[in-house]
Amino acid sequence: AAVGARVDLSGLWPRSRSGRERGEEPREIGREFHGVSLWRGRLWRSVQAGHETSLSEAEIQRQTYLCVGLSKSGRTVLWTEKVAAMARIDDLMAKAIGTLPTKPLDAASRADKKAYSEKLSRVVALAFAEELRLRGMTEARPTPPGVLGDSGAERRIAGGIGAKKVDVTWATEESGLILGISVKTINFRDAKTRNFQKNLTNRRADMLIEAVTLHRRFPYAALAGFFFFDKEAESDATEKRRSTLHNAHARLRLFTGRNDPAGRDEQYERLYLVLLDANAEGCTLRAWEVGKPNQDVSFDEIFTGFTELVAERNPDFYESLDGRLVRAAS
Repeated sequence: AAVGARVDLSGLWPRSRSGRERGEEPREIGREFHGVSLWRGRLWRSVQAGHETSLSEAEIQRQTYLCVGLSKSGRTVLWTEKVAAMARIDDLMAKAIGTLPTKPLDAASRADKKAYSEKLSRVVALAFAEELRLRGMTEARPTPPGVLGDSGAERRIAGGIGAKKVDVTWATEESGLILGISVKTINFRDAKTRNFQKNLTNRRADMLIEAVTLHRRFPYAALAGFFFFDKEAESDATEKRRSTLHNAHARLRLFTGRNDPAGRDEQYERLYLVLLDANAEGCTLRAWEVGKPNQDVSFDEIFTGFTELVAERNPDFYESLDGRLVRAAS
């Protein structure tokens, strides 16, 4: 049957599984399955009848497909798959980075390069905060003017060893700081070494000081940090050194994974590395959790993880439901 066609699967519905059956994976080509597959359905919703699978493209974003196929042994296999459509945060990031001016050359003036890097940090912070608000963290900052009062600027948070401006924050009157996100960028090659690593140690020191002052005052706050690199940081290795991306994993691994509020103050709950390729045609972003160089992660997964972490740290107030933070049931 053609993709999206209506097929009576009511007799197979009780066989629903959360994932593909081990060892019986059909082969996918484009949006169809060939050879062993009968049909790949559209979004399957509980409100639909067992035979109805017709939905608009807008309705399938960030949802689940119901798929049916034949195993090599001839058995009918039913499984679900996450839709590979663009997630909302990816769209927000693309729009934000699309507002950037043309990236200066490595040989440009320090002032021009600084201005570009600061604007990149600002637009990323705005996109991150908007995603948090859409996920239920309605007081998240920064915002455009007028969204949360006259000024939506980044917050200056009182810390254990001094006040600190934080790129992205979610704080409430009842809990104080709940989630903080730091954004650092390294966009240009060093003129002497021709790699992107020169400022990595300094950026790391800035982030660790931020973590210490915030965790000492708010030990239950969840902190995340993002290092954005130019895409070429993946390929600036020489015979004598590994790439900046590879070295960043090694140099930051000790400072991520704070899973206990009683853990080390300088650790972040999560640290991520991001490669950015921004050009006239658009942008490409690739992200990894620090310490996991062979397993890239989507921004949708990252932000879903934030809601789960916040709910874990604040179980009396919040629950994470399908990637969104909601008030805990009394």
